Amino acid sequence: MFRFSLHKQKPATGYTLIEAIVYIAILTVILVAVMLLVVVMLRSLSGIRANHTLMQGAEAGLERLLREVRKTGSINLTASVFDTSPGRLVLISTDSGNNQITQDFYVDNGRLLLSTNGATGLDLLPQSADLDSLIFRQFDNVGVKIEMTISDSRTDAGRAFYSSAVLR
Repeated sequence: MFRFSLHKQKPATGYTLIEAIVYIAILTVILVAVMLLVVVMLRSLSGIRANHTLMQGAEAGLERLLREVRKTGSINLTASVFDTSPGRLVLISTDSGNNQITQDFYVDNGRLLLSTNGATGLDLLPQSADLDSLIFRQFDNVGVKIEMTISDSRTDAGRAFYSSAVLR
C-alpha cells in the first residue's frame, strides 16, 4: 500500500565527490599562482638589493677617489699604474702644516683600498661589493679618468662606472 505524505523529503546535503575534486583543483591552481608570484617578487627584490649595493659601492668608492684627486697637488707618476687593471693611483699633497701626505688607491683581493702615508689600507667598498676592475687614465697632466667595474658577490650582477676629476 502506498502512503501519501504532504511533506516533501529533504534532499541530502553536502558535496558530491566530483564537486569536492573540482573545488580542490581550483584552490590548487590559485595557490600555485600565488606561490609563483611570491617567488617572482623575491627574485625582483634580490635584484633590487644587488643594484642598490652596486650603486652604494660605486658612490662610496668614486666619491672618495674624486674628492682626493680634486684636492691633491700632484700625482706620483712612477708609483701609479695607468691604462691597465688593476690600476694604482698615488696622490701627493700637503696638509695645513706643509707636511707631505701620500694617498695610495689600489686593489687587493677585489677590494678598493686607500692607504694614507703607508698606513693599513682602508676599505672603500661595502662588504658585498667586489671590485672587478679599476683603470686610471691620466689626461693632459691635469686630471684622471676613472673606470671601475663592481659586482655584487651575492648575485654576480655587475656594473661599470666612469668618472673624471681635475687636479687643483
